[in-house]
Amino acid sequence: MLNTATEIMDLLLSTYASQQFDLIKLSSALSTPLIALLGVLIACGQLKTARRKLKLDLFEKRLEIFQTVSKSLSFAIFEKCSTEEERLLFWQAAQNSKWLFDEEISTQLKLLFSETDKIARMQERRNFLAEEFRLKKDASSQIELDKMDQMLTEQKKKLAKLQAELELSLSPFLSISSLAKD
Repeated sequence: MLNTATEIMDLLLSTYASQQFDLIKLSSALSTPLIALLGVLIACGQLKTARRKLKLDLFEKRLEIFQTVSKSLSFAIFEKCSTEEERLLFWQAAQNSKWLFDEEISTQLKLLFSETDKIARMQERRNFLAEEFRLKKDASSQIELDKMDQMLTEQKKKLAKLQAELELSLSPFLSISSLAKD
C-alpha cells in the first residue's frame, strides 16, 4: 500500500510538473504574438494621432490665411486706404493658398487681391484729387472727386460681394466639424 501511495504521489507530481511545463511552453508561445499585437495597436494609435495633428496643423494654416485675407479685405472696404504692408500680407496669403486650398479658392483669393489692389490705387488717386481740390477749389476738381468717390463705393461693394462668396467657399475648409472626421 505504501508503494501505491508513493506511486500516486509520483504520478501527481509528474502530471503537475508536466502541466506546469506545458503552461510555460504555452505562455512562451503566446507572448511573442501578444507583444506584436500590442505593438500594432500602439502603431494604429500613433497613426490616428498623427492624422489628427496633420488636420489640426492644416486647419490652423488655413485659418491664418483666412484671418489675413479678412483683415485686408475689411481694411480695403472700410478704411480710407490700405498700407503696403497689408497688401503684401494679402499677396503672400493668396500665393500660399495654392498649397492649402483647392484651385478654385486660390483663384478667388488672387482675384480678391487684384480687386483690393485696384481699390488701393483708386484711393491713392482719390487722395491726389482731394488735395488738388483743396488747393484749387474749382468745380471740375470737385466733379472728378465725386466721380472717384462713386467709383470707389461701387468697387468696395463688388469687393464685399466677392468676400461673401469667398467665405461660402471656405466654410467647408474652416469648419470645426471637419477636424472630428477621421
